[in-house]
Amino acid sequence: MRSIEQLHKETIYYIAGAVMRSIEKLKDVSKDVYVKALKDILLNAVTNKSNAQNAALPSAKVEEKEKFDLYYPNEKFYALVLKIESVFHQLLSTSNLAHYGTTLVADITHALSKGIMGDMDAFF
Repeated sequence: MRSIEQLHKETIYYIAGAVMRSIEKLKDVSKDVYVKALKDILLNAVTNKSNAQNAALPSAKVEEKEKFDLYYPNEKFYALVLKIESVFHQLLSTSNLAHYGTTLVADITHALSKGIMGDMDAFF
């Protein structure tokens, strides 16, 4: 039986793969100037099942759902998603939501997009 901590890691890894799928779709609808950058992200942030297993990445949930042609993020991209998730985890406490309201999620997302990835609004 997998621990809660292991299930959490597997879920975040699965979400990281879903982010990769979103980047794949975004590449198809983005302005030409961003397509190369999005392709580079996909090229440099994805691995395969064997490499994910060899790197001991928590890929069990992706493997369970493998028939859906999911992505296997590499270690660096998984670590990035873990860091982003930790920001949300730390800031989305009950007291913060009560104090700042539900717009807190949008505020965190906006701050992360400016600080980590630049202005994501430019993609649309």
